[in-house]
Amino acid sequence: QLPHHILPDMELEDNAGNRMKGFKYLLQAAEAGDRSAMIIVARAFDTGVNLSADRKQDWAEAIHWYDSALNMMDCDEGGEFDGTQDEPRYLLLAREGEMYQEGGNNLTADPQRAGDLFTEAAEAAMAAMKGRLANQYYMKAEEAWALMEEE
Repeated sequence: QLPHHILPDMELEDNAGNRMKGFKYLLQAAEAGDRSAMIIVARAFDTGVNLSADRKQDWAEAIHWYDSALNMMDCDEGGEFDGTQDEPRYLLLAREGEMYQEGGNNLTADPQRAGDLFTEAAEAAMAAMKGRLANQYYMKAEEAWALMEEE
């Protein structure tokens, strides 16, 4: 019941065993450097959706996989990547910012890091000609940094 591009017509019975196997294979693909698998795994740990029964929502693990996908994007020549497979860089950065701002699910809140990530997301959005979105991210960065001053 997870995304599968190689054998799109193949369907397996939806049970806990098959979900655990499927997620294990997705993790192996992510560990082997498949960027779209990294994002799927990150989203699963982020939201808890599509996680196998033997795992639980874990934002620290989600951050690890989002970072891995972002680092792969950085390594590509000229920052080019296939937009059909991956989400834009600014969306991944902003999601990391939200997780650090909120904290929880095995991740300690870090408003400084959240603000930095929102700023990075804003810069990436600007580069992608998404000015309004960039402004929203800059505002979120200010909100995150304001939380630091309250502590």
